[in-house]
Amino acid sequence: MNSKIFAFPAVMALLALGLTLTSCASLKPSYPRKSSYVLEVTREGPPSMPVQGMFLKIRTLRPAPQFDQKGFVYKTEPLTFKSDYYNEFYVSPPALITDEIKKWVTASGLFEKVLPKESLLEATHTMEGEILELFGDYTAPDTPQAVMTIKLVFLEQGTSPPTVLFEKSYRKNPALKTKSVGGLVEAWNEALEEILTDFEQDLKTAYF
Repeated sequence: MNSKIFAFPAVMALLALGLTLTSCASLKPSYPRKSSYVLEVTREGPPSMPVQGMFLKIRTLRPAPQFDQKGFVYKTEPLTFKSDYYNEFYVSPPALITDEIKKWVTASGLFEKVLPKESLLEATHTMEGEILELFGDYTAPDTPQAVMTIKLVFLEQGTSPPTVLFEKSYRKNPALKTKSVGGLVEAWNEALEEILTDFEQDLKTAYF
């Protein structure tokens, strides 16, 4: 009998505790989650015939100081840039873009080998460059653009200093198809694909 008398207050106490915990949980601030993105491009078409004996090593691109960060950068006014803490590249832009360049040049078939940076083989040629611009341009809110400017340099080893065979800066600014973070990443991919397509054709014309 006594057990029945004290059971009801005990249940009520547990319910009150549960409601209190639920209320406390609902008072916790809700923050947006961070999202990480990668760039990825694919070279279409058949490869060229490789030049035998040409071994290429690609150095990691250098970033301009204002774009040396994983967080996305937005241009909101002519002289105003803002950094996005919640949307970022999965790895640093220099590492990410350099890796895509390596895959593209390997698929192009221009060289007998595209060497990894840790390879003990001696490269006959090297490629290096700089990321000069990488931002979303929202100065015209109705027509935002994905801006990417990359300087690429092709050098021949064997002399001191190495001989510069080709050097050019490529700037692309495709419009976003959708006004979203995903749309910005897609437009950056489009810009990088256009840059590498132009670079490959320029390299063929100038040297191969």
